[in-house]
Amino acid sequence: MESRLSRIFRSRHARIAGAVSTGLLLFCAFPPLGWHDAAWVALVPLITIAIHTRPRVAFGWGWLSGMVFWLPATSWLLRLSVTGYPPVPFVLIMLGWIALAAYCALYVGVFAMIASAWCDRVGTRTGLRNIVSGVLLAATWAGLETWRGWLFGGFPWSAVGVSQYQNLSVVQVAEIGGVGLVSALVVLLNVSIAMTIIRRVRHYRCGERSSFHPELMVGLIACALALVWGVKRLRAVSLPGDGDVQMRVSAVQPSIAQGEKWDSEFEALILRRLSEQTELAALFTGPDLVVWPETAIPWLFDSEENVEFMREVLSHGIPVLLGAMTESQGSESNRYYNSAILCRPDRAPERYHKQKLVPFGEYIPFARWVPSSLGFDPLGWSCLSGAGPVIFDLAVAEPVRLAPAENRASPSHAPRRVPVSVLICFEDVFPSLARRAVAAGARLLIVQTNDAWFDPTDAAVLHMAHSVLRCIENRVPMVRAGNTGVTCAIDRGGRVKTIGPDGALMLRQVASAPFVVSVSRQVDATLYSRFLYRIDWVFAFLSAVGFGLAIRVARAENAPNDSGMKDGRT
Repeated sequence: MESRLSRIFRSRHARIAGAVSTGLLLFCAFPPLGWHDAAWVALVPLITIAIHTRPRVAFGWGWLSGMVFWLPATSWLLRLSVTGYPPVPFVLIMLGWIALAAYCALYVGVFAMIASAWCDRVGTRTGLRNIVSGVLLAATWAGLETWRGWLFGGFPWSAVGVSQYQNLSVVQVAEIGGVGLVSALVVLLNVSIAMTIIRRVRHYRCGERSSFHPELMVGLIACALALVWGVKRLRAVSLPGDGDVQMRVSAVQPSIAQGEKWDSEFEALILRRLSEQTELAALFTGPDLVVWPETAIPWLFDSEENVEFMREVLSHGIPVLLGAMTESQGSESNRYYNSAILCRPDRAPERYHKQKLVPFGEYIPFARWVPSSLGFDPLGWSCLSGAGPVIFDLAVAEPVRLAPAENRASPSHAPRRVPVSVLICFEDVFPSLARRAVAAGARLLIVQTNDAWFDPTDAAVLHMAHSVLRCIENRVPMVRAGNTGVTCAIDRGGRVKTIGPDGALMLRQVASAPFVVSVSRQVDATLYSRFLYRIDWVFAFLSAVGFGLAIRVARAENAPNDSGMKDGRT
């Protein structure tokens, strides 16, 4: 019996099936399928085969799982061969896509390697040691996601915790430890299930009976506690607070195809569409703010044509927060900013410059070593990054909501001030940028984006999912304005408010979406935004230690023992 079960665990076909199953289940957990329950068991096959495999070999199976996940998960990048400006050869796009997937898959390989080194004696250890190993392994996964979100500029896309953006009761723990804690919770249950299966099989083949599995109980109890706490917190943040301001925001979605955005023949169409939707918003919704998406107006904001155009738009008397390219005023020549610009009738424009630029999209990494003849610069110019968050102070003529109290004076209709900060494009994917904006005083986040690069894929939906985590981590609402993609509002609890047929996501309609956002002028800093954001680097440290241990174990297992043989794992 022992040799038969051992052969099943260690057979090449079983390992291939396990590695591929993990990759496919992870892919199913994210949009476009969005089966978020799949994430809770996705890693079980990989962990099971890793524990029965040497660390070096486990790394290879983990990398295979990562490739099975990341290749389809980033396939939207292939659309750049069609939407890129100027056009980019498909071969270059495909090579970049494969290289990115292979790089991200390395982290899954390292996780499998650490699982092999830490958990090779699950069946013979005491329950307590298995529990400690499982908790550390879950933290290791979260730590590897932290490294992926930081190294080489960072690519924190599709952290496992993001797959739970619709599972609002569970995802509320992001208020404590960010998306990393959500990922650790999901992986903890995966590890608990895998350990339980392995112990059960080993006890069975040894003729022992085991009715209690503390590893599984720890995983289930952790999830139950997160669920109960999340339900309580979700109800609490849904209640109006003292001093809440109801702010009316209209997000304009012009739905301009990417091939038309920088074509001078469509300039008049773009401006007319923006103007008409803004006028409709002013007439029918009476907004406190109108938001246009990233790079909404053609060419440079300070051009004479655009200045005159904005003068006409502002005649409605409503502030407009728009996205545009602006020219550097310093010594840099032919360098620009991707900017968010707040235009008001009675003030000079205020600007925020995008901090986190897209590699090979807005700048070329290691540009001084890349020959210009290779033509890697997709826009024909390079962008500069901004220095930090900018707070826009907006007036909202809305009475304050007050909690019931005796002898309360009637609410005042005097304008209230709401501090607003902007994230451009994929900056909402980076937790640190949203946290810093809120720490600087922002009480409402605005995301301006242009996901037309990847139409007609569902990359825009996955992009929006990251915004849900940013709102919960900092307990602030958000309004997203996309050229195409998902234009929506997200409240402090992560609920997504959309405008479209039957409440569907507004993906490509031409519309001006009116949102009423409940903004608290006095936001209590969450545990995560106050100091527990550092837990990400605790996870990262544990993953580095685990990787070092895995390398040491791999070297030891690769060396012959006293009998000249290596251990039983293959």
